[in-house]
Amino acid sequence: MTSLLVVIPCYNGEATLERTLASALAQPVAPMTVVIVDDASTDGSFKLAQSLAARDARVKSLAMAVNSGPGAARNLGARSFPGDYLAFLDADDVYLPGALPNAIGFLEKDSRFDAVKFGFETEPHLDLAPAHYDITYNSIPSNMVVKRHVFDILGGFPEDPVFRGKLAGEDVAFYEGVQRLFNLARAADKLLSYSCPPGSHLFKLVHDCPVGADGQAHFPETPERAELGRAIGRYIQQGRDRLRLAARLWSQAGCPPEAKP
Repeated sequence: MTSLLVVIPCYNGEATLERTLASALAQPVAPMTVVIVDDASTDGSFKLAQSLAARDARVKSLAMAVNSGPGAARNLGARSFPGDYLAFLDADDVYLPGALPNAIGFLEKDSRFDAVKFGFETEPHLDLAPAHYDITYNSIPSNMVVKRHVFDILGGFPEDPVFRGKLAGEDVAFYEGVQRLFNLARAADKLLSYSCPPGSHLFKLVHDCPVGADGQAHFPETPERAELGRAIGRYIQQGRDRLRLAARLWSQAGCPPEAKP
């Protein structure tokens, strides 16, 4: 029987955490563990997480010693508990009915794929240009389920300080690693409510990356973006090196998963 681990990184998410957790627990998937990782919040998030864990045996709570960013919080949660499948749900996002059983069912039905992404709705509703929707669909972690070996080979989300800037590069790096090194399926069904209040990363994307006549969103060329691009390249290369080593070991054992060389 395959198991699912849902990791919820939380920083000052007291107002939304309980609703987010409820959306995960409502998914008809078993066995499932949901771990809330508080990233040194200054509100009542960790106390609430402890209370929520006390109410349901499926829920666990952890706390980062110092604020380290969502990537590090996800890594702590994923490394602390078992799970054949991993999902990463931000503390203000909400799974819609069927999100997780559909994702896991797809991966179990077609062993060629190592991960799957599904579509999202925005909360509040935004009329996004297709280019902005596609960029967001690809980069956010809340709409993806991966097999455990994907996380392990990538080494989790990158934690280098360069990924903690305003560009939120740890999410993009993880997506790029998954889609370049593994077989990623993309589903159109909108099974996530993605929180995007004013001032969120999505608002910044729409403002900073206008859609041109070619229908594409054009990112501004800045030193920060160039540095992030180089860091993502290094992250992917490290994952590629680990994948090649793992492929040799899998080949010797006679049971390699369906991963790209």
